[in-house]
Amino acid sequence: MHKIRILVLIDYYLPGYKAGGPIRTLTNMVDSLQDEYEFLVVTRDRDQGDKQAYPNIKTNVWVDADATSIYYISKEHWGIRSIFSILNNTNYDILYLNSFFSVGSTILPILLRYTRIVPHLPVVIAPRGEFSPGALQLKPFKKQVCLAILKVLGLYRHLVWQASSVQEAHDIEKLGIAVDGKTFIAPDLVFGKEPSSVQTLIKRLPGKLRLVFISRISPKKNLDFLLRTLEKTKYGISLNIFGPVEDLLYWEKCQNLISTLPPNIEVTFGGTVTHEKIHEVFSQNDLFAFPTRGENFGHIIFESLSSDTPVLTSDQTPWKPDLKGALTTLPLSEELWSEAIETWACLSSSDLLSSRYAAREYTKTYLRDDESLVKNIQLFQEAMRDSQSV
Repeated sequence: MHKIRILVLIDYYLPGYKAGGPIRTLTNMVDSLQDEYEFLVVTRDRDQGDKQAYPNIKTNVWVDADATSIYYISKEHWGIRSIFSILNNTNYDILYLNSFFSVGSTILPILLRYTRIVPHLPVVIAPRGEFSPGALQLKPFKKQVCLAILKVLGLYRHLVWQASSVQEAHDIEKLGIAVDGKTFIAPDLVFGKEPSSVQTLIKRLPGKLRLVFISRISPKKNLDFLLRTLEKTKYGISLNIFGPVEDLLYWEKCQNLISTLPPNIEVTFGGTVTHEKIHEVFSQNDLFAFPTRGENFGHIIFESLSSDTPVLTSDQTPWKPDLKGALTTLPLSEELWSEAIETWACLSSSDLLSSRYAAREYTKTYLRDDESLVKNIQLFQEAMRDSQSV
């Protein structure tokens, strides 16, 4: 019996990393489910925001990778002809889409399927947090118009929708876009080894609290909010910012805020950090501050915890607070965040070390939970047997 073949469309994939969570989500899924399913990934030939293609990668042909096959579409071929050709000439059982608003990797294949000029096979669609209230507040008019048009056309009927949490399932249902479809909760997968109990934890260095922000520089990730909270902080803080600049105007706004910060706040920008280096960067800081406007999962939160670095994040993610200090969640209130950061700045080295141990234990507990794996396997089984999907 052959494995179920899943054809995946996603704007950016390995070796790219600048698009953040969706790449990690799909990579972890492929690594975790490769014994159950065969994945075929269709993506662009370059990373998000890059003008040049990946070096030494063949384009417009299937390329064998470690656990999958990848079709890198060149910039000049990215469009309806290539998508039409791939959908018609590839042997697959399920189409897996990793966005809602992406024109090339979602709306286009959905339109082709709707007109039945490509095979009308089961479709699983993962909005990846695009329906969270925080995400919908960014460019709201454009998104509302898009949603209204797609609802009227009925392009998204009879699909299986993947929600990574109960909250995301509510967000999907609330918009009324999943007409005649089914919403299935299958949490994003993480892939890694349990941290060693004998591994040396990095202690806090004397001086300022080392705060780190790692994410795309875009309004959704809310760096400007963090900078405004630091303006109210009286204690010494060293903020290290890492991430690709996705929005130049937004980054200019953040730079203006940085220029007005008081002398007790030091800010450095380290640019983009590769996934291979991310654990090293996290471990060299005392706290990851992530005031995101909304995440369907938030892989970067797990990356921090698995690097023994505690997290302060917004209440706009599915992650729950930890009473032992590994993870703190707060509403997006500048006053509350400022107070919390000042509390962290006053902690002793031993207290901060205890929070690192808490992050390590949180990671171990999370990795031992196999419910997410089971739910992801069931997700595609559901798509295959759901008669409404075909």
